[in-house]
Amino acid sequence: MVKHLTGKLQRASSACHAAAIGVALALTWGALQFTAGCGPNSLSRCSVTCSIDGTCPSGYVCNAARVCVGTLDEVCPHIDPDGPLPTIDAPLTDGSIDASLFDASNEVCNVLADTGCEASKKCTWVIDSWTGPEATGHVDCRPVGSVALGGPCMIGAGGSSPQGSDNCGKGLYCTGGVCKPVCDLNGGAPTCGANFACQPYANTFGNLNETPHAGICDPSCDPLTNRVDGTNEANCKATIIDPNTTAPGFPAGYPNRGCYGLWDSGGKSRWTCTSSGPATGVQDFVLGTVFINSCAAGFFPGLSRGTGTMMAICSALCNPGDAYMGAPATQIGGLKRGTDVSTCNERGAVGMDCVHGWFFEIADDGSLMETKYGKLGVCMNWTRYTSATTMMPFKQCQDLVKNDADQMLDLAFNQGCRPSATHPLLPGPVQMNLSAQANEMRRSFRSAFPMTLLP
Repeated sequence: MVKHLTGKLQRASSACHAAAIGVALALTWGALQFTAGCGPNSLSRCSVTCSIDGTCPSGYVCNAARVCVGTLDEVCPHIDPDGPLPTIDAPLTDGSIDASLFDASNEVCNVLADTGCEASKKCTWVIDSWTGPEATGHVDCRPVGSVALGGPCMIGAGGSSPQGSDNCGKGLYCTGGVCKPVCDLNGGAPTCGANFACQPYANTFGNLNETPHAGICDPSCDPLTNRVDGTNEANCKATIIDPNTTAPGFPAGYPNRGCYGLWDSGGKSRWTCTSSGPATGVQDFVLGTVFINSCAAGFFPGLSRGTGTMMAICSALCNPGDAYMGAPATQIGGLKRGTDVSTCNERGAVGMDCVHGWFFEIADDGSLMETKYGKLGVCMNWTRYTSATTMMPFKQCQDLVKNDADQMLDLAFNQGCRPSATHPLLPGPVQMNLSAQANEMRRSFRSAFPMTLLP
């Protein structure tokens, strides 16, 4: 059941149709004004479609043709069949009425397949209103725009809190002022092309705390260098906005675009070029509202400050080595990769461990489908976190013994301190034979914050 209705009633085929909807809404909100008008025995005049589960407004029943029929004895609200329809924005309190009958935010077409609309329209995201930085919108059919892929665009009349639909062509949506392809976040059609990945954006194809209907294709990139995959273009093809930045990894200045992403199970980890977060969002910077790009480029917002808090911090990304008790010092805290700023020490996370990304790609059922980002790492101070099993702080990688013959007994491996290749895996999803404590750690440190990109 949808908990909130936002939008406008779609025009009824007759005044009585609109009246029936109005009466049903009145049962829920008690907020509409009424006047005598339509009267009873409105079977032939009021064609209200049944909800998906066969629910009808009070006084009606759903017939075999899935039309609500019967006698509606309640008086009808005064609705001009040729005038503007009422705007509705109120919480649903009566679970007996199916919101899908009235909710314009209920998906009336398929965004991914772009079906359910007439030829001159596209199925897209429509922004209805704003509350601070949060937009409320719905999926609906809107006229196809004239702006092509990569062209400059806007939503509605533009501005910082735009309303309405965008002016991009079919299969595209306006994000960050540019028309970009729409894609399936679950890997289905439509997909992004080579060297692109599908990312979820805030206020786009979904409201707060909702799973987005679709994502947006952005160029994939190297999180440690900010270079675009395929073309190797620097700084995600960005403009330098702070030539005097102290953010590590940007000797020529801080750019307005960066490489951001997250680890995910099922082979869905991705990092792409998008708008940069503040240059001050470096190691241990405490975040309020968390977006994937809330930190400076090269930093990750998916870890908590420590056990007992859900306060998110920025954590440096790194190039992980093979760390364990007795390992060479060059393997601890990340490996130097050419001239890249790639170790925890270089990125301001002095003395921390560089934990392999594959550790966060393991699904809850223990299966792993490692991506290239499994070889990317994040700097962690293990001693900030306490084990619920031992009630003791976790040990750092250099204090953990290895066991090349037995994965379960390889404590360093069980904490993500070593490459996945240490214990060879079969191609495709495989079951990781990790200890119970390792599974506890992985679930605790895996991105615990629901995140989308901020355009």
